[in-house]
Amino acid sequence: MRGVMSKMRYFLVATLAIILVGVTLFGIFGFNQTADYKDSYELKVGIDRKAEGAFELLSESVEEYFDANAKDVRYALQTIDGGKTIILKFNEDVSSKVEGAKEFLQAKFDDANLNVKVSADLYEVNPGVSKVQWKLFIASGIALVVVFIYALIFEKLAGALATIFSSIVSAIMFIALMGITRIPANPFVLSAGIISSALASILAISTTSRYREEAKNTANEKLSASELVDKVSLKEKSKYILLVGFVAVIGIVTAVCGLGYFIWAGAQLILAGVSAAFTAYFGTPLIWQAVKSRKSK
Repeated sequence: MRGVMSKMRYFLVATLAIILVGVTLFGIFGFNQTADYKDSYELKVGIDRKAEGAFELLSESVEEYFDANAKDVRYALQTIDGGKTIILKFNEDVSSKVEGAKEFLQAKFDDANLNVKVSADLYEVNPGVSKVQWKLFIASGIALVVVFIYALIFEKLAGALATIFSSIVSAIMFIALMGITRIPANPFVLSAGIISSALASILAISTTSRYREEAKNTANEKLSASELVDKVSLKEKSKYILLVGFVAVIGIVTAVCGLGYFIWAGAQLILAGVSAAFTAYFGTPLIWQAVKSRKSK
C-alpha cells in the first residue's frame, strides 16, 4: 500500500492552489462580512405591550417594509424582550427610513385594530472588533511560541518545525477556504482560525511523538525516515478521520441549532477542522521526514 509520502506532491499542489486562489480572493474581496462583523447600525423596533398576533404582525411588517424600501441594504434580524422587540442590524446608515418604518408599522397595527404603540430607535454600533483581534493575535502569537518551545524540548527540532509548519499553514489554509467558499465572516472568524491552528498543533505534536516512539522500537531500526513515516501515518489515519468527524458534528449542531451568525460559526468550525486535519496529516510527516533525512546524511 502506498504511504503518505508518495502523496506529497498532490498535497503540495493542492495546498499551493488553495492558498493562491483563496488568498487572492481574500485580497480582492476581503471576508464576506455580515452586518455584525463591522461598524453597523441597530434599529430597535418594538411594541409597548403584547397582544394576540401582535408579534407575528410586527415581524411580517418589518420585513415587508425593509424588503421594499432597503433592497440593497443587508440586515440581520434578532428578537429580544420576550417577543416585544425586534433588532435589525444594518451595515449602512438607514436613519432616513426610520420615521417611515415607524409610520408604516403603526398603520399596520391600527388597521388590525390592535391597540399597541410602535417605537423605532436607531443606534450606531462599533463592535470594537479591531481591538479584540489585536488581543487575540498577540495571545495566539505567544501561544505559538510556547508550543514551539514545548515541541523543541520534548519532540526535538524535527517535531518543533513540523508543529509550527502545520500550525501556520493550517491557519493560512482556513483563511484561503473562507475566501473561496465566501462563508460569511462574523466576530468569531478569528477564533475559528486560531482553533484551526491549535488543532493542527495538537495533531502534529501527537504524531511526531508517535514517530519518536516508533523510531526507538528495535523492529524499526532499519527503516528510513520516509518508511517510518508511512508506517506510522497508516496507523494514525483513523485519529485524523475521527477528529474531522467530531469537529464536523459540533459545527453542524452549531449551525442547525444556532441563531443568526451562529449558523456561519458552525460552518467556519467545519472549515477549521478540515484545514487542521489536512495540513497536519500531510505537513507533519513532510517536515519531520525532511529534517530527519538531512540529519542522517
